[in-house]
Amino acid sequence: MGQYAMIIDSNRCVSCFACRVACQLQNDLPPELSRIKFTEQEKGVFPDTRVLVLPTQCMHCDDPPCVEVCPTGASFKREDGLVLIDYEKCIGCQYCVSACPYSARSYNPRTKTVDKCTFCAPRLAQGQGPACVEACITGARIFGKVDEEGSPVQALLKDQRTNQVKGTLMYYRVGEKWLDEIPADAHRPAYASRLVTRQPVGTALLGLSAGAVAASFVLTRVRRSGEGDHDEKD
Repeated sequence: MGQYAMIIDSNRCVSCFACRVACQLQNDLPPELSRIKFTEQEKGVFPDTRVLVLPTQCMHCDDPPCVEVCPTGASFKREDGLVLIDYEKCIGCQYCVSACPYSARSYNPRTKTVDKCTFCAPRLAQGQGPACVEACITGARIFGKVDEEGSPVQALLKDQRTNQVKGTLMYYRVGEKWLDEIPADAHRPAYASRLVTRQPVGTALLGLSAGAVAASFVLTRVRRSGEGDHDEKD
């Protein structure tokens, strides 16, 4: 079947939140609930400084602790690497929320079940990419299967500046000076404690962001139709 991979190029990410709003709209989430979070950290010594931005979400772990603690078998892992939830079995106990090392799961009061990133599994079944990838205005998100010959994902995985979050399907690309900031292990609590997490988009911003996301879908398709390769910008 082949495993998927999500690559986030932090050199291109501008923290516009289009990916997060697209995710909220695609999955009919309430404004206060987000599957994508943004962590940031200021690095360097003046005048050579930079704010490193790392969008985070479910990392789809190779050995997901959320699956292990689920008492009903609602959380499970597919052969293609995706960690998903069977909402018919989920009882909302939130054991998996506590077990997740990335704080990537949350409770949805509307459905009374746990919620998380699925890489837009329903869209994948229809031959489409995740909504966050389609909405990204700078092409900072790249998604596909690792074994797909000639794909942008496969090409970027061969680059030494593409770093895997150990034991997951997530990869990050940052400038050479910031490679030490890539989270290397899903079970390193020090990583989470060193970063500041921005809160989900508020209700007042959601309407404005939704319009921007709609426009970004169109602009992204136009841009990608004229591009052959993923240009490197460090």
